[in-house]
Amino acid sequence: MFKKAQRELDTCRAEKAALQAELDAIKAHIANITFTPDGIITDVNDKLLNIIGYTADEVIGQHHRAVCFDETSQAPSYQQFWQSLAQGKAQKGVFRRRHQSGAEIWMEATYVPIKDANGKVVSIRKLAADVTQQYQDARRQEAILAAINRSLAVIEFEPDGTIIRANDNFLAAVGYQDHEIKGQHHRMFCDQDFYDENPDFWANLARGQFTSGQYLRRDKYGNEVWLEATYNPVFDAKGNVHRVIKFATAITDTVKQNQAVNQAAELAQASSEQTLRHSENGSALLQEAVKLSQSVNDQAVEATNQVAQLSEHAQSIENIVTTIKQIAEQTNLLALNAAIEAARAGDQGRGFAVVADEVRGLSQRTSHSTTEIADVVDENQQLIKGVSEAMERVTEQSTIGQEKVTAADTVMSDIHAGAEEVSATVRRLTQ
Repeated sequence: MFKKAQRELDTCRAEKAALQAELDAIKAHIANITFTPDGIITDVNDKLLNIIGYTADEVIGQHHRAVCFDETSQAPSYQQFWQSLAQGKAQKGVFRRRHQSGAEIWMEATYVPIKDANGKVVSIRKLAADVTQQYQDARRQEAILAAINRSLAVIEFEPDGTIIRANDNFLAAVGYQDHEIKGQHHRMFCDQDFYDENPDFWANLARGQFTSGQYLRRDKYGNEVWLEATYNPVFDAKGNVHRVIKFATAITDTVKQNQAVNQAAELAQASSEQTLRHSENGSALLQEAVKLSQSVNDQAVEATNQVAQLSEHAQSIENIVTTIKQIAEQTNLLALNAAIEAARAGDQGRGFAVVADEVRGLSQRTSHSTTEIADVVDENQQLIKGVSEAMERVTEQSTIGQEKVTAADTVMSDIHAGAEEVSATVRRLTQ
């Protein structure tokens, strides 16, 4: 009997040693802290002290609330938390706690009630791990995803294009409810032309090939929907694509505006090219007009010069007529004197008198004719003067006209240059 008792004692000692070894291993490698059932700290290891930033002397004997924020310790759920532990109900989760510096820390922990032989809870042991960085990273990722969901249209697919889910922005863009698209294929949004032109679209995504661009899709009612989108393969731990996430922005209004701008630009280009052709034709016509105006001006100057010469010739004729008239008057006077002398001579001078009479008649007719010629010459002089003045005005107006035509040609050249620049600019915009 003694030996049996000894064996049982040895077994108990071995079990105790094993349990103590396990406990020592836990204390050495896992952050842990021990509380009374009502939350007073009785023991704490260095790993947990490193997490909360306190020394053992600063926390032993203090209540658990010393490492909690007021909004946690003053909440009704906090009292319920310790009541549940005191009743032997373990608690686990990710808990927000306060570092000695006042900073926020997060611990993934399990609070384990320790019972005595009678089943009474005698202490609470907490095993914990610092997950502050992971929690903050997760919160940042959640914030990013929330921001993406607020601002972008998001839809998830199986690698073969079967729809898993879509957010409200995507559903609003295509006009469907979630249950109407879940389990359907991506092609429900596409024209057949898209798959004719991209037969390996989903096969490439399933191989992990990212793709992006502007895509024409159809909403529930068949209306055009333009999306600026990226299709992003998501890999599992083995490196296989297990889903595809599409991030998109609806750009229908922008695309239609761009199409309208392009149409306007094409019209502007056609108009500018037509203006360019018209300006080229106008410039050519003006060049001809300049040459014609120059020719008219030259001819007007030549005519003015000829009129001036004609005026000089008329003046010469007038001088000659005056001379002839003077000769006729002298001849008439001589004939008169001859007639007087013939009368004095009697019958001997009768023949001479006849000749003198004829000469006098001729001189009178000559005088009369020269008077008529003088009148005609005078009238011609007046006409030539009028013509000369008119030609001077014509020449002056022709010169002014030539200057204006030349100025118009310069303006047309500027218009032509401007039309060329506009045409070139519009051409660049439409390329």
